[in-house]
Amino acid sequence: MSFSWLNKFKAALISTLPMVVIVLIIHFTGLAKIDDSKDIIIFVISAVLVALGMGLFTIGTDLAMSPIGEYIGASITSQRKIGLMVFLFFLLGAFVVIAEPDLRVLVGQVPLGGQWLPFISNEWLIIILIGVGFGAFMVVGILRILFQKSLVIWLLLFYGLLFSLALGVNYVNPSFIPLSFDSGGASAGTITVPFILALGIGIATTRSGKKTDEDSFGLIAITSLGPVLIVMIMSFFIEDIPFIYEPEAAQSFGAILKTSALNVAIAILPITAFFFIYQAIAIRLPLKVLIRIISGLVYTYLGLVIFLTAVNLGFLPISRIIGSKIAAQSSSLVILFGAIIGMAAVLLEPAIHVLVSQVENITEGTIRKGAVLAAIAVGAGLAMSFAMMRLVFGITILWFVIGGYLVALGMAFFVPKIYSAMAFDAGRITSGPMNSSFVLPFAIGAAITFYQSDGQDIMTYAFGVNALVTMVPIITIQALGLYVTAQEQRRIRLAGMRFVDENDDQIIYLLLEDEQ
Repeated sequence: MSFSWLNKFKAALISTLPMVVIVLIIHFTGLAKIDDSKDIIIFVISAVLVALGMGLFTIGTDLAMSPIGEYIGASITSQRKIGLMVFLFFLLGAFVVIAEPDLRVLVGQVPLGGQWLPFISNEWLIIILIGVGFGAFMVVGILRILFQKSLVIWLLLFYGLLFSLALGVNYVNPSFIPLSFDSGGASAGTITVPFILALGIGIATTRSGKKTDEDSFGLIAITSLGPVLIVMIMSFFIEDIPFIYEPEAAQSFGAILKTSALNVAIAILPITAFFFIYQAIAIRLPLKVLIRIISGLVYTYLGLVIFLTAVNLGFLPISRIIGSKIAAQSSSLVILFGAIIGMAAVLLEPAIHVLVSQVENITEGTIRKGAVLAAIAVGAGLAMSFAMMRLVFGITILWFVIGGYLVALGMAFFVPKIYSAMAFDAGRITSGPMNSSFVLPFAIGAAITFYQSDGQDIMTYAFGVNALVTMVPIITIQALGLYVTAQEQRRIRLAGMRFVDENDDQIIYLLLEDEQ
């Protein structure tokens, strides 16, 4: 095993450690004491397994998912056939998001009630529909890159459509609005982010021009709007179905492992089949490269199985218990700890570190990753405090998302384009595995206490956490862009002033006299 692989396991372990420390502090200080000490032991073991799963998964991403994105993206784009590109990129987007573990964790926590259709489970129905929306908007995002259209204008258009639709849903099925916005954040997760970043950068660099850096970002921002719109449209057809929250019975490790293994196999199969069929027809990679990709897919599979098993075994139950117990003590504590957990969780997201590293590389160090991380963390902390205020006081999410995105889109006209594109991408990425597996269950636990396990109210007020966590960092990163731009302009002005000598006016005066 290479040193770089060990670093991935180390990074994954460091990512989970702060959350373990927070839980242990809350438990041992009595703020939210876990009644059964066995649950704490299971949580700590689960945290180690989460780190192991994330480590294996990131290795698999490097070996398989990112190269698949690069090879397919370059090959499809080089064909220059719009119809074929639209079809293939749609399938690719749908298959990739269906394999996304963050989406499965999110949908698995929705109080769905009875089965809507006789031939498919509610969970799989939502995931497949989200795949359709994701694939459609991935096509839109790629066409924007190829035709070099303004990201801000496209975002204004689609957010206008989204908010108009949201106002309609608010009259028909308001409980679905938070889930709609959450699905956009969860769809940009541990599989889709590295894949789409590689795809977007590869497509943007196939053509020359000064806008290449700007076009490298923004694909995730547009693509993740598809799930939001598709879930809103779906809500018009299931308006009479109640949401019922039923606490899940405890399952054995073996049962959870078996379910996770089956679900991950079903999820990864479409993208795997797509790649091998397409590469046999169009790419025809060397055997050595194929073996490397196959090994990466094995690592990806094992990592996701371990990750989902650990999340369902230890993270979700403990987080719900903590949220419920803190809510029983004080509304103010819920808001405070929500902000702390939100900041910690976003810094632990592996996809965030992938993005900020690419930002620093593409901008050649002009934009430091530390500054971007700080802006994202502050934004996530504020977002979680807003989410908990909404839960405590029963405020509709529309006040936050419409107002917040109007501010974010307005700022996009005044900051450099690369900052606005980066901000909208980073916003979507902040809602990753830690958010879905720990932050959202914390909110659900608090909602169980405040609303006595009412499924409708849990849907309305607990969900929407991901939506706010993806929105506020967009504003804070663009604020960072405004600050950096102002500082650069100030340095330019100061540099210009240094060339002006105190006797320059006398020289000009003497020259004027000579001319006379």
